[in-house]
Amino acid sequence: MEEELVHDDVLDLHIVRGSAGFGFNIKGTTQAGGVLAAVNGRLYPPLQYISHVDSGGAAWVAGLRAWDRILFINKVDTRGLSHREVVDLVIQGKGIVDMVVLRVDDDEAARLQRIEDEGNRQKGAGRAKAAAISLDDFNNVPSKDGKGSFTVFNVYTHGTYRTSKRYSEFANLHKILKAKFPFSFAPFPPKKFNGFLSSTLGHDDLEERRQNLEAYLAKLMTSEDIKDCTEMRTFLERGEYVPPKVLRAEQQAKQKTAQQTERKPAQNKNSTPTATMVATRKGTGSVAASSQQAAVAQKQTAKPKSSQAQPSTAATEPPAQPQKTKKGLFDFDDDEPTPAAAQAAPPQQKGLFDFDDTQEVPRDELVSDVESDSEYEPEQAPMTELEEPDYGTPTAAVVAASDEDADDAEAVSPPPAPTMVKVLCPNSQILELEMDTEHPTAQTVFEAVAEELGLSAFAKNIFALFEGSAASDNANTVYRRLDEEEDVTELSASILLRKWLFCKEQEANADSDAPAFAMLHAQAVADIESGRVFCTAKKAKKFALVRDDAATYLANARKLKMYGGLRFPPCEVNIDNEPTTAVVTVTFEHMVLQKVDGDGQALVDDDAVKIFEWPSIKKVRRRDDIVAFKGASTNDEDLTVRIQLESAPFLEECIKRISLERAYSNDQEKEIEDNFFVF
Repeated sequence: MEEELVHDDVLDLHIVRGSAGFGFNIKGTTQAGGVLAAVNGRLYPPLQYISHVDSGGAAWVAGLRAWDRILFINKVDTRGLSHREVVDLVIQGKGIVDMVVLRVDDDEAARLQRIEDEGNRQKGAGRAKAAAISLDDFNNVPSKDGKGSFTVFNVYTHGTYRTSKRYSEFANLHKILKAKFPFSFAPFPPKKFNGFLSSTLGHDDLEERRQNLEAYLAKLMTSEDIKDCTEMRTFLERGEYVPPKVLRAEQQAKQKTAQQTERKPAQNKNSTPTATMVATRKGTGSVAASSQQAAVAQKQTAKPKSSQAQPSTAATEPPAQPQKTKKGLFDFDDDEPTPAAAQAAPPQQKGLFDFDDTQEVPRDELVSDVESDSEYEPEQAPMTELEEPDYGTPTAAVVAASDEDADDAEAVSPPPAPTMVKVLCPNSQILELEMDTEHPTAQTVFEAVAEELGLSAFAKNIFALFEGSAASDNANTVYRRLDEEEDVTELSASILLRKWLFCKEQEANADSDAPAFAMLHAQAVADIESGRVFCTAKKAKKFALVRDDAATYLANARKLKMYGGLRFPPCEVNIDNEPTTAVVTVTFEHMVLQKVDGDGQALVDDDAVKIFEWPSIKKVRRRDDIVAFKGASTNDEDLTVRIQLESAPFLEECIKRISLERAYSNDQEKEIEDNFFVF
């Protein structure tokens, strides 16, 4: 680090996280390492850089500026590190980041940006050509239970059929990839509804959806990381349903190949031209009979010339005629392909877009379908000639065993190494846990976290594990709660321990648990300072004065009407067919809809806020990315509300959790004041 600080364009900055976070964004390559390039006349490996700094924020005050190249974070060399590695270093700083940056002027920044844009353009053009993908058509498939039907869109790559997927499966793919990759995603085609939660679409609507999904996939395939990722490979695997025209084409191609194979003579390498094996469609001899004829012919050609002058009974006998033999174990009907064709080695798949059209790939569900339709059944079972063997990489035990018996190889296989899992707590403490299984589940990890922290039995009920990035913590951040059986080794973001409770009265029962109390205080501070819990500027200043007094801070925080709730980022909301953009917050008592201004800030005026008490909400339904319900807000008649947001599944999960907590609560509902946001 010292060798860099001698340069005038290298700055050593000390950044302390403020109430609104650090206030900067990091951008750069997702891969570690790379080719050296000149920056300010000196050669560096690829550097992560600052793409944005909030004016007046903590990073701005410390001297950080856009386009600064990051050299060190907390004395760790970041030159050549990937984007994820650099972000993790920021998280590990626990609110304090000592950053050494390389300052570039506007001309140098523009030059570097042109190089980056040109590289992305060339790579994108090459990748788009290699990863051509299309949705040529769609089919209507009846449900397996006979109740209704659904539409699947047929995916082709370079004109070769790959798979058929429902709209919900495209939506699930979008959610998974967007959470895993730092990629500029094209807007996902929204679901068009006719009436209250009805998605019956006509042909023109489906054609429009097909075109939009095709454009979306084409955009995805311009990213090499996404094109080659496991999730995309799984998505493109052939499923249970195959379009009838594809089945017909494959069957015709297979029949044509079989006919060509039958017409082509199979040459015995040990025979002479007079002893060629023949097995035609019109002939009556089998493979075994042809072999016998070849043997007779070989004997005749092998006789010495002198034997022709000697009298022989064979010379006076007519030539041997082919004899019909009795079918044996290895005799085949002439209508079937020859063994030579049947034993042909299956082609080895070389890459993502090198396919064997006759290969049947087993279908694994990407994620569960959130729609109520049952699984479809195929119109016709796909036809495959041979089962493709698994060409996966051999395990270390098999390689070590070489030619030994497979059982012996398994016997020497070492036990799986323990898996290290990191969990970030609300107070910035990082727990490093050694799990004794190769693929620990979220529930297993949570039990280990509870034991490590010493949480009481009650406290364990009000916390859960979430997935997200604490570095991007702000008012619009939504963390995804992990399912109990979810494999934590497959997560693309950090594992976070957070409160999973809406009832403030129940939360207070955990105050006697020291570890839980510390976590609750830390999360309350983060939620209020980030803006996830609504608080007026005047209140925020008072909270800042008692920030270190945990008991006082929590006591005052629980008096806030939005405390304990979860805030979702601005999304599309349709209220009685009047579309708008609003922020949705769910608390133990209410669902609150706040319209936003042009800057995305939530408004607090009476006419910009709709408040629904839970007893007034009915008929809550979710399909894909839309949550719909009917309910009466304060001073309003019954309204039909449709909320469209990416985290709709989590919103539905929150509503169910609140319903469960309310079912076990004996507290009476409090009346809403005239202005909900008056403190």
